[in-house]
Amino acid sequence: MDEKFTAAFSKVWRADDKNLHVNPEVIVPLSYAVKRNALTNGTRETLRTAIDYWEKFPTALLVFASSSHCFPGSEKTEERFKFEMLDQAVVSRESVLSCGPIVNTVTEAEAICRTLRETGKHLKNILLVTGIMHSRGVKYIWGKTLKKYFPDAKLAITVIPLEYEYQKDHPLMLQRGPLRWIFANIARQVSLRILGLKFTGKLYEPSSLD
Repeated sequence: MDEKFTAAFSKVWRADDKNLHVNPEVIVPLSYAVKRNALTNGTRETLRTAIDYWEKFPTALLVFASSSHCFPGSEKTEERFKFEMLDQAVVSRESVLSCGPIVNTVTEAEAICRTLRETGKHLKNILLVTGIMHSRGVKYIWGKTLKKYFPDAKLAITVIPLEYEYQKDHPLMLQRGPLRWIFANIARQVSLRILGLKFTGKLYEPSSLD
């Protein structure tokens, strides 16, 4: 029952670009947090997918931020694991931009857009790599944030499979199962629509690893 509901709901909820035609200047793998000894499945898969796109568009800048609320110093741990993956894939450090600590998708979008603006780049096309359930909230948050920093930029979204977005040992409780994760995304979307981006940006889920 849970699997049928999850599959049906995700088809309705997903907000990615089905026919993806993009030549991005920036590729952004969104974070799904980090464990003490490894990236979470979601974070690893968004980065792996971003690397695949970077290999197709090697002039693009691969940009990410890292979660600081998983445990003390988790943003440094996540950044280190990501650079290890990038080094293994032979992605040059000149093609990578790390944008510091974040605690949710709102602060992630802010940190990345603010850092990109500081580079002085004029961006036309940005590709985000996220998950199926996460995509609707991501599209809303990044759409609003880009208007502030890069109003002329076009946003494209590609997704990883739903099963990477949650795992039993995830440091965040709401990402330990598909139904919890569906609930979390619906709740965030309600908060965004009713309470707004600024208020929602102050909310984040405490980690079980603190």
